Amino acid sequence: MKKILPVLLVLVLLCATLAACNDTTDTNQSGSDVSDTDYTASVPVKDMEERVIRILCRDWNANGSGSILGFGGEVIQREDYSEDSASAVDTAKAEVRRVIEERYHCTLKGDIVAAGQPELNQIIVDQMAAGITGESAYDLLFDNIIYTASSWLDGVYRDLNSIETIDLSNPWWDQQAVNDLSVMGRVFVALGDINTQDNDGTWLIFFNKRLASEMCADYNFYEMVDNDEWNFDNFITICKGITFDSTGDTVLDENDTWALGTETYNIYVHALASGEKVVSKDEDDIPYFSFQTESMYDSLSKISDFYRDTSTVMIADDGRFSGKGFANVFEATVVKAFTDGRELFYMGGLMNLTAFRAMEDDFGMLPIPKGDPEQDRYYHSVSYHQTSSLAIPTTAKNPEDLGLIIEALGALSKEKVTPEYYDRTLKLQATRDDESGRMLDIIFASRVFDLGAIYNWGGVCAQIYNTDPNYASRFEAVADKAESEMEETLEILVEFN
Repeated sequence: MKKILPVLLVLVLLCATLAACNDTTDTNQSGSDVSDTDYTASVPVKDMEERVIRILCRDWNANGSGSILGFGGEVIQREDYSEDSASAVDTAKAEVRRVIEERYHCTLKGDIVAAGQPELNQIIVDQMAAGITGESAYDLLFDNIIYTASSWLDGVYRDLNSIETIDLSNPWWDQQAVNDLSVMGRVFVALGDINTQDNDGTWLIFFNKRLASEMCADYNFYEMVDNDEWNFDNFITICKGITFDSTGDTVLDENDTWALGTETYNIYVHALASGEKVVSKDEDDIPYFSFQTESMYDSLSKISDFYRDTSTVMIADDGRFSGKGFANVFEATVVKAFTDGRELFYMGGLMNLTAFRAMEDDFGMLPIPKGDPEQDRYYHSVSYHQTSSLAIPTTAKNPEDLGLIIEALGALSKEKVTPEYYDRTLKLQATRDDESGRMLDIIFASRVFDLGAIYNWGGVCAQIYNTDPNYASRFEAVADKAESEMEETLEILVEFN
């Protein structure tokens, strides 16, 4: 297989390239150039003859978290949607849906489901197994990337590059996601202006401005970003000496004041911010492992040293709070400490922003610090468990027509939804902090995606989410299994038509 795989890959890539080059959306119907804002003019309009398009969407509010609020649906809206009480973002999404329905003579409806972790994807898998098609079948899925990926290899979802009416090079698609998430020219999920939960799932640093002024007044974090000084070494220096026993009971616990509130997943986020990945890709879009490198070991060594400093860092899920009966250990420890004004830095998702509005203290937003002072750019992670992505089940009928609808939704969402989303994000801080807008520009422009974290071949990621510094031995223990599982994945993809 190893001998014939390169030849087969060349053939696959050639087919994928030809499919991707089929572009039907460069100009509008009159052939004129598309303006900077009239994105929908480039998408052909077709009478869909009252087609019903059914959408299945995960409910990201239904995860038991008190700090992740405000999700109203991707494309479709909740049953209790009301223009009088809806957010500006949800109102814009509803308007996009209505315009597309009128323009294309179709109906967009579906379900926002409070499913467990892999269960939403299982609905699509069961739909395919039962042979359910037509109006009874779901045409679009918005779910976590990591769960959708579990069924890519079973033929449950279409390669988006195989649908001629979808052009993933259009500006309403996240180009970094397209490039990073493709495998041998195949793209099974897409992110862009059509959805917003991918933005909410973007990781960053929140900081308490009162604590910053009281405990480290010599540092201006925004100026450090502007002066290219916001790096992990300086971040560690700032954090040292901040944590203290504010309850006076001689025990550092979740009720005290902390420099950093975080979780074990963020060890990986820091490594990614250093420019490291579990899996990289070559010039032929073929993935290869890049986790057993000196630079990865150096990054993880520095990160784990810092995270093991229990006099500085509070890690919600490292075991020290187990047995305390918390319904949600994250909410009860690192999130609560931040909202109570007892935590200088909180490292998490933008999805927490809505709940943080209720804080008495002012707060700001910052990029994840660069791992190396000499690094030329930032790298930001999205949570694959909290990020929505679009997938098309293979049971969806007339995929070319469906592709037109999807492109139109993306284009109009870029015009109407994204400005509202960005304004909403900034307006929450507008009276407190003008600089956060610049920080969000940096963060959104530097997101990257790692196939290694999505496929998790060999269980590599579990070896990263660990403060134990013996990464080399743990990586060595799973390397062969990871290689075998990746090769199996590539063999399956080669067999796809």
